[in-house]
Amino acid sequence: MPSQGNIHERLFRLERDNQKTKHHNRFLKLALLLTISFFAIIIFLGTGGGSELIVEKLTLVDNEGRVRALIATPNGEGGVWLYDHAGMERASVTVRDDDAIIEIIDSVGLTRVFLATEGQELVFRLFDSAGNPLFSLP
Repeated sequence: MPSQGNIHERLFRLERDNQKTKHHNRFLKLALLLTISFFAIIIFLGTGGGSELIVEKLTLVDNEGRVRALIATPNGEGGVWLYDHAGMERASVTVRDDDAIIEIIDSVGLTRVFLATEGQELVFRLFDSAGNPLFSLP
C-alpha cells in the first residue's frame, strides 16, 4: 500500500504535468489561430478584385502590443516565427536555399522537435528537456 508521502508526490507530479499540458494546449491554440488568421488574410486579399499586399515583414501582435507572430524574409530566409507571451520564440517554419525547417522550442529556449530537409535528406530529431537527443533520423 502506498504511503501518504508517495500519494502526495504522485498527485503533485500529476498536477504539474496537467498545468504543463494546459500551457502547451494554449500555445497550440494560439498557433492554430494565427495560422488560420494568416490564411484568412490571404483568402480575403485574393478575393478583393485583384488586390495585392506586398510587404517585407508582417508582424502580428496581441492586444497588449506583444509580438506573437512574424512573417518575414530576413537574410534571404523566408519563414513564420511564433512567440509566446514573454516574447520567446516557440515555433518556426523557415526556408533557406533548398532546405525547409520546422522547429518547436520549449519555454526555456531549447529545441525539442526539429524537422528539416537537407538537400535530398530528411532530418528528424527529438530532444528532452535538457536538450539531449532522444531520437534522430538519420
